[in-house]
Amino acid sequence: MIVGTEQRPTILIVDDILVNIKLLRQMLSAEYRIEVANNGKAALELAQRVQPDLILLDIMMPGMDGFEVCRYLKTDPRTDEIAVIFLTAMNTPDQEIQGLELGAVDYITKPFVISVVKARIHNQLKQKALLASQSAAPYHQQISTWQHNKTERVHSTRLGLMGEMASGMAHEINQPLSALTTYTQVSLNLIHAVNPDLIKLAEIAVKTQQQALRAGHIMHRMKSFCKAKAQHKSLVNMNMLIKECVKLCTDKLKRNGIKLIVELEHDLPFIHVDQIQIEQVLLNLIQNSIEALLCSPENQQRQIIIQSNLMLSHTIQVKVTDNGPGLDEDLQQKILMPFYTTKVDGMGMGLSISRSLIEAHNGSLRFNSEAGKGAVFYFTLPVS
Repeated sequence: MIVGTEQRPTILIVDDILVNIKLLRQMLSAEYRIEVANNGKAALELAQRVQPDLILLDIMMPGMDGFEVCRYLKTDPRTDEIAVIFLTAMNTPDQEIQGLELGAVDYITKPFVISVVKARIHNQLKQKALLASQSAAPYHQQISTWQHNKTERVHSTRLGLMGEMASGMAHEINQPLSALTTYTQVSLNLIHAVNPDLIKLAEIAVKTQQQALRAGHIMHRMKSFCKAKAQHKSLVNMNMLIKECVKLCTDKLKRNGIKLIVELEHDLPFIHVDQIQIEQVLLNLIQNSIEALLCSPENQQRQIIIQSNLMLSHTIQVKVTDNGPGLDEDLQQKILMPFYTTKVDGMGMGLSISRSLIEAHNGSLRFNSEAGKGAVFYFTLPVS
């Protein structure tokens, strides 16, 4: 029995509140060997001596806080490879970003759901075991295998996404096509007029060309999206990107009586991204908010707020907030699962794919929500 215990992965729980330690020990001790520390200094000493497989780390502790503990862990060659998951009541986006940038592999906020904590621990330890099993292979072989598998996963994800993207992209393409129909009809009316307004006709012709190019661009990018190619990155003005996405959604917002508030921080630095992929993510978030608001009472003022901000972490954050029904606890656990959806149609990308696209740009996509109180989805991208 003792041998079995020693063979189990070791988790170090760091928290200054005894009740939290007891609860976590009770929930995890059947699967893992547990070590505990109630302050930062003791945590560092235990980490060096015990070499745990994973650390569950609180932030708000007297003396040395969790951020400082993580910083020491990641700068010490004896402990820098230990996986750290923050488990804390500090739940602002800036704090979460700070924790992840210090080297933590995950960030879980209190009050936590134990099943979620277990799942995230399991995923991290499984990944660590996989890396360990490959450590005996020659270095060049490991790199080659990793790159091949990554390419295959990306390609497979894109191909599997095609069917779900079809309805959403059709909706997006329908907007320039509808505009084309309107503009051509206006052009015909002008041509058949007794005294055609050639200046007006020229303006309509330019708009018609712009919409035709937009539809073709969408189709081209949709085709490219399904190929296992590198990203098409360029320097992008995030505020201009947001404005372009808003244009695509304006009609649907008006039809459904949704008030849109756009709050953009001025003079944001440029970011180096694949513009179409980031547009797709933002359009997906906006569409999700619209769909959520359709479930709100008719007498309620439906509202979406889109914000951009430059963060202290030298990243740009984009937030989409709605005052819809929000997400209950069960839905929060599923919403980021691959291909999970509560809608009949929509952009079709899914939040899981959106998160993958953002993470491929070295960013993060997260959300905060409470049943009956709306939801905020936000992503951050590093400044070029």
